[in-house]
Amino acid sequence: MKPEKLSYFNGNITIDSDVCNGKPTIRGQRITVQTILEFLSAGESTEKILRAYPTLIKEDIQTCLAFATQLRVGCFPPKTPSKPKQKNKFVIIII
Repeated sequence: MKPEKLSYFNGNITIDSDVCNGKPTIRGQRITVQTILEFLSAGESTEKILRAYPTLIKEDIQTCLAFATQLRVGCFPPKTPSKPKQKNKFVIIII
C-alpha cells in the first residue's frame, strides 16, 4: 500500500514518499525544508538562498521556518503511524 501524500501550509510544504525520500519539500520541488534550514543556520541570507534556488520565493523560506516551529511543538502528526509498544509479559513458574 502506497502512503498518501501530505501537505501543510496550503500546499507549500509537501511530503511525498516519491520525492526526496519522503522528506518535507517546498511545493513538491526537490528542495527540502531541511536544506533551507541548514542554509539559514549557517548564516546565509534569504537573498543568497533565493539566488541559489531561483524557483523559490521569500515566503517559501518563511514557511520553512514556520513549519519547523510547528513541527517542534508537535502540531503535525508523524509521517508514518507508530505501532503501539508491545508490553513484555513475564511468566513466573513456581516449583
